[in-house]
Amino acid sequence: MTGYLLALLYFLVFLFIFKKVGFFRKISGLSYKWVVIFFSLKVVSGFSLSLIYKYYYDPATADIFKYFNDGLYLYSILWESPSDFFRILSGIGIGKEQVDHYLSNMSYWFRQWESPVYNDNRIVIRFNALVCLFSFGHLQVHTVFANFVSFTGLVALYKFFLNYLPKNKTIWLKWGIFLFPSLLFWGSGILKETILIGCLGMAVYSTDTLFQNKKILWLKILIILACTGVMIFLKTYILLLLLPCFAGFYISRNMNFLKTHLVYFFMFAGLIMAAAILHIFLPELSPVKLIAGKQNDLIRLSLHVNAGSLLHDNFLKPQFWDIIRNIPAGFLTTLLRPHIFEADTILKFFSGFENLLIMVLILTAVIIPSSIKKQSAASYMSFWFFLAGFSFVGLATPVAGAIVRYKIIMLPFLWFLLINIADTKKINNKFNNFKTGIY
Repeated sequence: MTGYLLALLYFLVFLFIFKKVGFFRKISGLSYKWVVIFFSLKVVSGFSLSLIYKYYYDPATADIFKYFNDGLYLYSILWESPSDFFRILSGIGIGKEQVDHYLSNMSYWFRQWESPVYNDNRIVIRFNALVCLFSFGHLQVHTVFANFVSFTGLVALYKFFLNYLPKNKTIWLKWGIFLFPSLLFWGSGILKETILIGCLGMAVYSTDTLFQNKKILWLKILIILACTGVMIFLKTYILLLLLPCFAGFYISRNMNFLKTHLVYFFMFAGLIMAAAILHIFLPELSPVKLIAGKQNDLIRLSLHVNAGSLLHDNFLKPQFWDIIRNIPAGFLTTLLRPHIFEADTILKFFSGFENLLIMVLILTAVIIPSSIKKQSAASYMSFWFFLAGFSFVGLATPVAGAIVRYKIIMLPFLWFLLINIADTKKINNKFNNFKTGIY
């Protein structure tokens, strides 16, 4: 009970921040009332996720409790050796032998299968250790803080998309940004994706603000550098997929349809060429080997623990053309799996239902397209990020539970794309006629 009372106190503090800080105020279509509602829903979702994994699954295998417990241990070092605590927290001087015994006492600081890629578990462990300064070890407080981070990122994405959305479609934007089911559920726990959403949203919005103002804004630059730094250590592939999309966005804003997509094609062709060069000349850092290795490790781990969410056991080969050949299958895996007919748990059922919802939304947007022939540059950027993100996730991840979590980063971009290309006025009229026919 103490944890929930303390969480309520911080929840009210964050509501006060939303009320007073200019970043959250006077946003078209997002009044303070909706800010309170959406943030409240996220916190409740975060609490629900923790309770589900505590009482219906084995907490020892849940990422939330893995990172939280290691964070608690890291926090306890503060009272034994403050200098070692700050070494581990900051990463500065972490190579010293005197901290080795602390690191070895944490269960998830080191991965079972190490790779050249930075261990992203450590970001969430450090986040939990930092929040312990305010939470006194209560998990519920960590949930509120994590949701403040992710909610700030979602507000930033909302404000970014708002700049490139026709005024008559503004009313649709908030529903997909804040209420997409898996984004609301998985993006509200003490997980990597929650922190990633916050950093990605702030980086995108701050970069766009910098370009719009065309002058140096040091605060925005610091935010971009900080968020980009966290993304590099947290999920490097998201940053690598976002960079060509953002570059294409600013290069092609005044180009026609064909030239615009040629720009994106060449951007991603350059990314693939860079991966091919690394594969040939620096094989130890080869993205091809890293992707295949990650996918292979996930399959082995799933087979070892007999995970019920393993979708297939087709091992990727650490070969360039095998990766390219499997990209379309990766995209379809993320888009369609798990489906309702293979759902054997309640979480799989909801994931399958959401995938069905996504397909209905895509088909609706295609069947009832907007009469506006020229789409905004942000629509093309969203399309390519959605395409690249879904392809990579399905390619590297053969586990349904991981796919559902990893793809939530792309869902705000998919939602923006769909409401841009769809004739929302006609859809709204058809829906109203349908309701009238019922009553």
